[in-house]
Amino acid sequence: MKMVAQLRGLPGAGSTREFKQVPLWFGAVLAGFSTIAFAGCSSKQVGPELIPVHGTISLNGKLLTTGGGVSFRDDSGLYQANGDVRPDGTYTLSLSPGHEGAPVGKYKVVVCISEPREEAARHNRLPVLIINRKYLDAKTTPLSAEVKKDAAPGAYDFSITN
Repeated sequence: MKMVAQLRGLPGAGSTREFKQVPLWFGAVLAGFSTIAFAGCSSKQVGPELIPVHGTISLNGKLLTTGGGVSFRDDSGLYQANGDVRPDGTYTLSLSPGHEGAPVGKYKVVVCISEPREEAARHNRLPVLIINRKYLDAKTTPLSAEVKKDAAPGAYDFSITN
């Protein structure tokens, strides 16, 4: 079966062209192959395998209750997994939103803990850092961790002092 289309508003307007009609089954087959190809793409992980990292932060022997942040930074600068310290002193790392965990490897651990915002607001000032500044920089922090699949319980728990 042939279809004829008349071209208007184009060079050579008024001319006609013949088009062959594509069988309906061809479109269905093409749609099926596209679905299979794209479905395979969505199930593959892009980037390194992420290992779940959960731990606790203690300050002077007590679980931290003021909140804060923890960051695992590798030496190459490729990976930085971050997490918020929750009011119960626990944290969970994510490489990026929706990508929980960190790649296998060795990391320097950076921690930033300040007084609660409410406390600072009562004194009409910005929150004050309540830990030693050495924990703020990957070059000076004494904390380190190795992320691995078979990490022992408590491998990602850290105790810091003022």
